[in-house]
Amino acid sequence: MKEIEALGELDKAIMEQANQAIPSLTSGNNYTMKAFFSEAFLEAFDGLHTSLGLRLAFLVALELLPVEFVGRTKSNHNLYKIL
Repeated sequence: MKEIEALGELDKAIMEQANQAIPSLTSGNNYTMKAFFSEAFLEAFDGLHTSLGLRLAFLVALELLPVEFVGRTKSNHNLYKIL
């Protein structure tokens, strides 16, 4: 994985959450953004889930997480799978 020094505190918190969740996710399955965050983290950002999703997508696009895009749900949420 790459490292970028200019990441903000929110990006670092998102990466930490995702990296903690990834070992419990099954390779080959598709996941939405919520699978990468604890309930407490999501509750702390209630009303800002779209922003969390955008930041997660940004980190995935930069290849900072061992995750890739695989499509979208019918409600247009990004789908991810573990590499």
